[in-house]
Amino acid sequence: MTVEKPFALKVGPSLSIDDIPDHFANKAEVIRHEQKFWEQRDGDKYRAPIDTTFALYRPLSGLNRSRAAEAYRLAPPYSLRHLPWYEDSACPTEEELFYRNACIRPTMWTYASNKSV
Repeated sequence: MTVEKPFALKVGPSLSIDDIPDHFANKAEVIRHEQKFWEQRDGDKYRAPIDTTFALYRPLSGLNRSRAAEAYRLAPPYSLRHLPWYEDSACPTEEELFYRNACIRPTMWTYASNKSV
């Protein structure tokens, strides 16, 4: 990757969106948001930003959350499930409720989950 894409700052797995269950209240919004990250295929990867999910960074590049930074998400089989998208929104676990209430800086989907409950 470092030779093939010399300006890429990070690479990580793609996030599966083809099997999110209907009982997840924000399913349509997640798919609508994430679908664009599956559009720019480049061989075995997709040119797409990586924010707070798992990523490997180019040595000495530092943490960069800029959407302008060149980043790639790997095509399957290097695809992960973002587990909160598979939870039943109508029956949040005790841990999920604690997280939603205690989270000081909510993420995009934590905020959306709080609005849907």
